[in-house]
Amino acid sequence: MGLFIKRNYHLAALYFRTSQTAHYTNLFPTTSYTQTENGLYYFLLIKELPPNSLLKDLNNNLIGNFYGSGKLVIGPHSLINNYRYQFIKRKYDYLTFNSLPELLNGLLSHNLQLTIHGSIQFNPTQQA
Repeated sequence: MGLFIKRNYHLAALYFRTSQTAHYTNLFPTTSYTQTENGLYYFLLIKELPPNSLLKDLNNNLIGNFYGSGKLVIGPHSLINNYRYQFIKRKYDYLTFNSLPELLNGLLSHNLQLTIHGSIQFNPTQQA
């Protein structure tokens, strides 16, 4: 994965913590992901960064997490618990969202939701 930081965007990740990854690898068929021992990550860029949140289906079942703290250190080829994380390359390295509503609506279209507690971070150019 190359340099994927984009001006005025925050780096975040959607982590699907499940052994049933086949369904989730096809949610975003043109977006690369990192396969882990317990699931998979999609990296994303977003202008309005929600805090770390729970990722759930519409029945409120826990599916994984949204990580937006900027402290994510897991990446492709990391070796954890004797499992080497694998980067699965596709057309795009990350998902891009221009607003929090766009992210939430995108998740909703896949029958997913975030349980958000805390405040949203904006880039300095967006604040009044």
